[in-house]
Amino acid sequence: SHYPPPSFHYPPPSSSSSSSSPLVVPPRSRSVPFIISRPAQTPKRAQLLEARRHTCTFIEHRGEDKRFQDIGFKPDRQTSPPQPGTWQSIRMADAKSAEDGVTVQAIIFDLDGTLIDYEEASRRAMCDVVGKHGKTVDWKLHSTLLGRKMHDVGQRVVDALDLKSIYTADSFVKVYYERMGELYSGIKPMDGVLDVLNAFKDKGLPMAIATSSYTESYNKKMKFHKDIEAFVELHVCGDDPKVKKGKPAPDIFLAAKARLEKIVGKLEPSKIIVFEDSPFGLEGAYAAGMMGVALPDKRIDHSIAGTDFSKATWVCKDGIKEFLKEIPKLKVEKPGPSV
Repeated sequence: SHYPPPSFHYPPPSSSSSSSSPLVVPPRSRSVPFIISRPAQTPKRAQLLEARRHTCTFIEHRGEDKRFQDIGFKPDRQTSPPQPGTWQSIRMADAKSAEDGVTVQAIIFDLDGTLIDYEEASRRAMCDVVGKHGKTVDWKLHSTLLGRKMHDVGQRVVDALDLKSIYTADSFVKVYYERMGELYSGIKPMDGVLDVLNAFKDKGLPMAIATSSYTESYNKKMKFHKDIEAFVELHVCGDDPKVKKGKPAPDIFLAAKARLEKIVGKLEPSKIIVFEDSPFGLEGAYAAGMMGVALPDKRIDHSIAGTDFSKATWVCKDGIKEFLKEIPKLKVEKPGPSV
């Protein structure tokens, strides 16, 4: 709308043509060959066209792309992200990591299923509790519980297994944690976790943990993982007063960001990477404007409704250790002035 419409000319101009003013053919008269004569390409127009040409490369970037702000570029429409594993997904991931490099200021980790192998022990504890009443928690049900606040977990189990006459959500969680207390010592770190944490430390990136676990549970399980806790600046738990809503709400990630800022300085959400085994956790990260690394557990049924990693910036099907090859490509940016 900012440029004059093209005119249609016949015959095509050539050096041998003696006519200095070609015949103008009305747009509907297209029975003869024609070429399109466009207005001169200004620097501003060239920038806009270049921006549009590269839109697909940055489609998965969360937050605003500042390179396009000064030329007033906005995508014409919202485009759904490609499915993981497709050539589009691979091309965009390669473009972000290899060609441009993703700019990063901080890292936030989920805990259970991301840093420590919690899910098998968790399901076992639930099965022990509900087994007394002739029920079981299969992996399909367990898949719907990942990343949620413990009150929500209790409510879902009680509702799904029709145990409302025996437990409330909170009383189920209480009994569950009593059983989990006996299993914490056997929970092991996820394969490759310490290597990844060391690589981020060498990059100088500040790290935090954002877990839906209650504080009491976090403290008990982390007594056996002091080596992991030594790498992070802080942790935020699901019962923190700042976490009004659990994942997939962004509360817990925004709380972690705010507390990191008090230590390291101002952070941009779009330059924070969140590691999550839960699609609900990834939704929370995206709602906070952050990037996400999906760590799908092969034991979990990810085909059920609502369990979808198609929006992930990266998908590491072989666990967190797979991300080691991406870390050298990241561009580290120091946080801004302290807030």
